[in-house]
Amino acid sequence: MVYLWRPFCEEFRDLIEDYNYGTLVRTDSKGEYTNENTFLVVRIQFYAIEIARNREGYNDSIRHLYGPKKL
Repeated sequence: MVYLWRPFCEEFRDLIEDYNYGTLVRTDSKGEYTNENTFLVVRIQFYAIEIARNREGYNDSIRHLYGPKKL
């Protein structure tokens, strides 16, 4: 699997600071950060996963819970 992500990640070498630092991501975005629901990826993979989740609506429920408060 690494060989599939490496070319993608390297495109961001000079664009994103610390693009290859380790970052935790949840398998189920609605679940808690637990050993069973968390795995380690590099930062640019985290960004790619979260952007895809946002575009596909997986984070909509979270946005409603923690979005801007109306005054």
